[in-house]
Amino acid sequence: MSIGDEIRKLETLRQEGALTQEEFQRAKDSLLADRSPSPMERSPSPMEMIGELGKRENVWAALLHLSPLLAYLIPVAGIVAPIILWQMKKGSPTIDRHGRVVMNWLISQVLWLILSVLLCFMLVGIPMLWIFGILVIVFPVIGAVKAYEGTVWSYPLTIRFFKES
Repeated sequence: MSIGDEIRKLETLRQEGALTQEEFQRAKDSLLADRSPSPMERSPSPMEMIGELGKRENVWAALLHLSPLLAYLIPVAGIVAPIILWQMKKGSPTIDRHGRVVMNWLISQVLWLILSVLLCFMLVGIPMLWIFGILVIVFPVIGAVKAYEGTVWSYPLTIRFFKES
C-alpha cells in the first residue's frame, strides 16, 4: 500500500471519529518520516546521470564538436579527444556524420593555419590569423549547438576530406 493510500485510510478513520485530529496528525507525520524513497523518487547518482546523457546522440554529437577546444587546456587533447569520441560512437550514423564534419574541420584548420603563417611574410597573414583565431572557437560552438538541436552543420571554409553525407 502506498503512502497516499495509508493517509487516505487515516483520513477516513478521522472523519468517522475513530481518530482525533491529534492522533491523525501524529500517525500521518510518522508515516511521512518513516518512508524511504522509492526507486522512482530517489535522486540518480552522478554515474546514472552520465549514463542517461550518454544515451542521447545529440549530447555525444555536441561533445564531439566541442572536443577540439580542449586544445586550449591540453594541446594534444584537441586532436586526440575528437578522434576517440568519434571512434567510440562511430556505429551511430548520426555520430559518424558529425565526426566527419569535425575531422574535416581539424584537417582544414591545420592547412589554414599553415597558409596564414606563410602569408604573414606578406602581412596578409596577420589579419588572417586573427580571423582564424576567432573562427577556431566560434565554429565548434555553433556546430555543438546545432548538433544538440539534432542537425548536422558543416563548417564554412572546410575542405571535404571525408564525405559528410
